[in-house]
Amino acid sequence: MMEHIDASRQAPLPRATPAERAALADEVRQNPLPGTLRWLPGAFLLLVLTFGAGTALLTPETWRWPREGSFLRGEQAAAYEGTFNEALPFKDAAVSTWGVLEYTLFHEGREGVVVGTAGWLFTREEVAFYEDAASETARKLRFIEQAQEELAARGVALVVALVPDKSRVYAEFVGRPLPSYTGNRYGAFSTELTARGILAPDLLTPLLNAKADAQVYLRTDTHWTPAGAEVVAETLARALADAGLPSLFETEYRTETTERTLYRGDLLNFLPLGPLQDRLGPPPDRLETRRTRLLAAASGGLFGAQTVPVTLVGTSYSADEAWNFSGALQRALGADILNLASEGRGPLPPMRGYLKSAELRDTPPALVVWEIPERYLPAPEAP
Repeated sequence: MMEHIDASRQAPLPRATPAERAALADEVRQNPLPGTLRWLPGAFLLLVLTFGAGTALLTPETWRWPREGSFLRGEQAAAYEGTFNEALPFKDAAVSTWGVLEYTLFHEGREGVVVGTAGWLFTREEVAFYEDAASETARKLRFIEQAQEELAARGVALVVALVPDKSRVYAEFVGRPLPSYTGNRYGAFSTELTARGILAPDLLTPLLNAKADAQVYLRTDTHWTPAGAEVVAETLARALADAGLPSLFETEYRTETTERTLYRGDLLNFLPLGPLQDRLGPPPDRLETRRTRLLAAASGGLFGAQTVPVTLVGTSYSADEAWNFSGALQRALGADILNLASEGRGPLPPMRGYLKSAELRDTPPALVVWEIPERYLPAPEAP
């Protein structure tokens, strides 16, 4: 029931025209060198691996077939593959050299990253084209609407934190125009949520305004910074106060900076530069770690002692303590938070699980904050 699609209420996500599809490679993968030179890194890697394979065959170990394990179950083949890979010379050097050539000559990394300017990296998920984007976006919209209905039936309010793409907030560092089919994605979906009576404050404008004073997304990582998380938390708190939903703000918290460290973001994994990573690759981020602690608890009032007034559901933007989003929400809302966000699953599965959970059935909160990154809207869910 939760997966039913109302085709008459699809979000007006722009569809890519045939011309836009044909130009997708130019929009997403612009290169300063002629296309005829793009075979160089691959040819080099093939040459080195071919030479290395020939050299490996001269090693006595590669001529011995393993006797242990089952042949039918592939155990012997797997063992031989490991032996051959260990005997293959130059493999790591070849992969690193290929990565260096792609990065220095073509300003590219492995599939999955967009190499921007000034040391900025972006996940390719934000600019990916999906054939069924409109229907997938409509399905997610309907699921959010149904989740709100289920929560409202239990007396629980919902606010959606629609997190704009990093490439939308820092478009000046992408190094190329964003694809046209992503143009109004954030605004269109926000409008659809509001039209259905779902509280979903604009987070793009506050983040754009805040980046003049603080870095709100990490350069080398997919995620926001603790400063960006605080901007979002404060924006949600203001929207809830304006809407009168619900009466929180009864508990005092303080957020403090605990550490400043170098942070190697997850997108650096898509730049296989080997020992030249530190010299050629983008420098690591400087992460300011923040922690939030309770100062003064509320003395009775709206919530019972056994009820946590706010539940947070979402992705790694909420689950990873490095960003302190849960703590920022505690301080901004003045309320304790049960953090049920999950990493690596997307924004929908955690909510599905929560709607069926004992936590919601037995101790429903006053408010659910649902964090949803924009880039998940058109993407099909993993099986």
